[in-house]
Amino acid sequence: MSFRKKFFLIFFIFSIIFLFFGFDYYRLHLTAYNINQENIRDKESLINLYKRRDFIKGLLILENYDEFKDKQRMLKSKDLDSGLERMNILKDIKQLEELEIRILKLHEKNLKYNKEFFKLYKSEKEIRHIIRDTVYSQGIYDEIKYLGELRYKSKEAIFQYRDQKHFDDWMISIKNLIKSIKDKELLKYTEDYHKISQDITVILLSQNEVKKEISENFKVYNGMLDAADKVVTLLEKEKRISIENINSGLYYKLLGTVFMAVSLLLILGLFIHVQLIKPLEMLKTGTDELSKKNFEHDLKFHKNDEIGQLATHFNTMALTLKNLYQDLDKKVSDRTMDLERSNSKLMKEISEKEKLQEILRKQATTDELTGLLNRRAAYDFLLKEIKKQKEPGDTLTICYLDIDNFKKINDDYGHEEGDRYLKEFSNILKEKLRQEDNLFRMGGDEFVAIFPEMKREDVELIFEKRVLPDMRARLDIDFSYGIFEFSEFTKTNLNQIMKKADERMYKQKIEKKKERLLSQELSFV
Repeated sequence: MSFRKKFFLIFFIFSIIFLFFGFDYYRLHLTAYNINQENIRDKESLINLYKRRDFIKGLLILENYDEFKDKQRMLKSKDLDSGLERMNILKDIKQLEELEIRILKLHEKNLKYNKEFFKLYKSEKEIRHIIRDTVYSQGIYDEIKYLGELRYKSKEAIFQYRDQKHFDDWMISIKNLIKSIKDKELLKYTEDYHKISQDITVILLSQNEVKKEISENFKVYNGMLDAADKVVTLLEKEKRISIENINSGLYYKLLGTVFMAVSLLLILGLFIHVQLIKPLEMLKTGTDELSKKNFEHDLKFHKNDEIGQLATHFNTMALTLKNLYQDLDKKVSDRTMDLERSNSKLMKEISEKEKLQEILRKQATTDELTGLLNRRAAYDFLLKEIKKQKEPGDTLTICYLDIDNFKKINDDYGHEEGDRYLKEFSNILKEKLRQEDNLFRMGGDEFVAIFPEMKREDVELIFEKRVLPDMRARLDIDFSYGIFEFSEFTKTNLNQIMKKADERMYKQKIEKKKERLLSQELSFV
């Protein structure tokens, strides 16, 4: 029997056993899953009830009638889950829906009262102001006194207490004012005010009754939700016990499945070791001997399967290689010597070419006078750094520097002295900047410094506190600089970045000149 047939026979027997255990395990797992899903549905239904309750609470907060009616239509589209009764979560869906309708109708009535109240309050305020102005113009003590009581009592009744006692006090203050009035026109305004105040009293007392009824209905509504919550909690407890019992059965099924899997692995491991690994080790030994040019090593297998056939082919191959090697050995030796000579010559040429390329690269990117990298290197470096700005918060600050009045140094002391200033200027910058900062000479007396992960204000602090004082002390020169802070959100290209930094440097230079001119003018004066 071939190796493949033996392997598949063992695998088939164990697969049948696995299917038996696996089907039973799957059946129990599916039962537990269905119970768990039912529990999730119950919870979701309850959550939807509470969300609906919260939505109604939001409607009760609204004071604009049109907005209330618009959002009320949204509630109608959110139909209650009819399955709540079927799942024994809520006993009477219809009663809950009727409570919602009653609460919302009461709130609608309250909003209408509110609308009427503001309309009447506007009239009350207008007439009260007319009465106030007339009373104050006449200057009668009793009327002013009763008017003051009326204003105080009206605010208490309308805005503080809104109960029958304070409304009665308000009416008494109006009647007292009416008794003290002699002017007929003022008396007419006061009687109109009395009628409006009575209408306001009726509306506000009616509102109190409506709000009280809303509160009572909402208590019943919450009570029904609490009862549903208790039902869900009880059902969840029962289902949890059922799931625990099922999981206990799954545990033993799983132990049986694991035992069968381990047994299968052991038997398959033993089978593979005897039928495959051991013959392969013998075959490896044969190939090792063959690699050592021991063509006399012979594999002997008394098997008719694939491994036996492989051993026969190996022995044939070893005999063929023995014959070929004897002919090729000399040719390979001669060819190897030729290749070694050619390779040695080629390596020497490559080494010389690499050294030349390195010299050319340094010359192309290095400033000969200061030893700094030049303009080309600066642009290449900036392009790479800008591409790195990917993470939020990454930043790169570029500073364009220019020595003030450098032409005067060359004119007064000669270009040799100017070169010395440039070298010393670059050396001071290298001393004062951080190790991770980069300095480039752009040409003439212009330099660029690049500060990775540093903000603009920090760079300004470095130049003002560290670089400029030392530059003035050692070289007695000043320089201007322009700073541009770049981040991943900066929508500009490299040329625009350098242009902006250059413009800011030039702007600082102009401002310095203006300050010097102003200083000279002041000293002259």
